[in-house]
Amino acid sequence: MEYVTKECSAHALKQKNYTLVTTSAKWDDALTYCKKAGQDLASVVTVQERDKATSLIQRQSQKPLEVWVGLQKKKEWTWSDGSPVNILFLSNLFGFVKDPCGRLTTSGFQVSDCNTKLPFLCQSIKDINVANIPPDKVSSVVTNYSTNEFYLVRDLLSWADAQRFCQNNFTDLASLHPPEQEDVRLKVLNMSVTYAWIGLSKPAGKWVWTDNTNLEVAEWAPGEPDNYNNNEYCAMFYVNGWNDKNCAAQFPFLCYRGKKSEAELGEKDKGCQVGNPVLLQNQKKNAETEVASTATTVSVAKIPPDRVIRIPTQFSINEFYFVNYSLNWADAKSYCEVNFTSLTSLKPTEQEDVRLKVLSWNEVFAWIGLSKLEDLWVWTDGTELQAPQWSPGEPNNFNNNSEYCAMFWFNGWNDMNCAAQFPFVCYRGKQTARARVIKSETPQIHLWGPLENVLF
Repeated sequence: MEYVTKECSAHALKQKNYTLVTTSAKWDDALTYCKKAGQDLASVVTVQERDKATSLIQRQSQKPLEVWVGLQKKKEWTWSDGSPVNILFLSNLFGFVKDPCGRLTTSGFQVSDCNTKLPFLCQSIKDINVANIPPDKVSSVVTNYSTNEFYLVRDLLSWADAQRFCQNNFTDLASLHPPEQEDVRLKVLNMSVTYAWIGLSKPAGKWVWTDNTNLEVAEWAPGEPDNYNNNEYCAMFYVNGWNDKNCAAQFPFLCYRGKKSEAELGEKDKGCQVGNPVLLQNQKKNAETEVASTATTVSVAKIPPDRVIRIPTQFSINEFYFVNYSLNWADAKSYCEVNFTSLTSLKPTEQEDVRLKVLSWNEVFAWIGLSKLEDLWVWTDGTELQAPQWSPGEPNNFNNNSEYCAMFWFNGWNDMNCAAQFPFVCYRGKQTARARVIKSETPQIHLWGPLENVLF
């Protein structure tokens, strides 16, 4: 397959890699060391990056470590590489020292004097897009039974990174349905590739394709899936079928382009030759503009399966799921409604039990399905709030900042600007059909609104 990239604007996938330096140094010296290596002190700006960094620390150290990252406070907190600072994400940066810098521990961010000597994390960032992958690593897979196009990518990526690459350049990591499943696998095998990620993952206890359809006809290899070591939630082509595997492992992967994708490019986007898998930057921007002021529909496959955790509870017949992935309140609600029942509604006997279970996952903040509509706090199941568990001084609608959504907090609940992004809790009710007592279920949220004044 031929790539013609000079006429097309590729949407780059940024991959951030961390390196742990165990030699202790002051913050300034650590920054100098990273810069001389052509890198920077690590910026850790999302829950996913935080988990990636702490996982590296735990793997490479025999004892608990505290490491410098690129956080420093002059007048305000800044990242050394210029990354945007989300003060909500750094909300546990408490402490009063003369020269404050930020360190990362396995339990979150903390403050130390910049002259303290600590190990540190450097970071490097590379672009992953079609232009950066050698042409012979991306091959068209000719099939007999499908109107979709399939592309084998021989670069090694984790399941999540492979999916992002496919979404940027094709439709998604490959969803496969009878009769194309075995046909495609054998074609890939004939291309001398035995192991390759496919678009099948297991969030919340069931196998789901990236096109959001359930797995109906499985082609597992004998003895699979076995969830070895209790952490295999992603699927791949294997020697004689499919295998479940740890999603962080790196393998080649299979992308697909759905039959509608080519038409969706439109006449105005035909600056790229037909067959080029690069989607134009303008097309992506237009799509983002269309959803800028509405809740995005987020499918299960868009969130890594190991981020969805079943919460065992003592006092409820409902099922609760903690999603360790940051979204605004409206997007979290949309995700829960697509994949469960809704963002969680809680009865008085469930409230504190579920909050403490989430707290046990080292996550203090999490959206719940409670919002303020027409001066009433209402659950997503349509019932009014009866037994609130607000933290002292809450709800306070601080600074009249449109704090109309509720979340788990340090020692209870807090009202918060609905555009802020946090993990969240979904629930699956005994009955999915719910009576609605309020006409408008979702608060009027301005996702483009400033968050600079959002405090606690």
